[in-house]
Amino acid sequence: MDFPDYFGKNGDALEDCLTDLAWIEASDLVLIFDRTGNFSRTSPGEWKIALEVLRSAEDYWAEEGPPRLHLILMEDPLALK
Repeated sequence: MDFPDYFGKNGDALEDCLTDLAWIEASDLVLIFDRTGNFSRTSPGEWKIALEVLRSAEDYWAEEGPPRLHLILMEDPLALK
């Protein structure tokens, strides 16, 4: 994502940017995350934080929108073999 320059590159900054979308022009925002299984296996603590922040932001916009924030979490099919 093309976050603003003030993005702090941590969980709190991610939540701030995803619950204040003034930095992006959009009527809806769809975030697609591929290979989520790889992230969750290699960095389980960071994955847990990211998932909590993403779901919290999605819930926030479900109540406050528009815009709406939609998450699509995908597993890498090759990682399942």
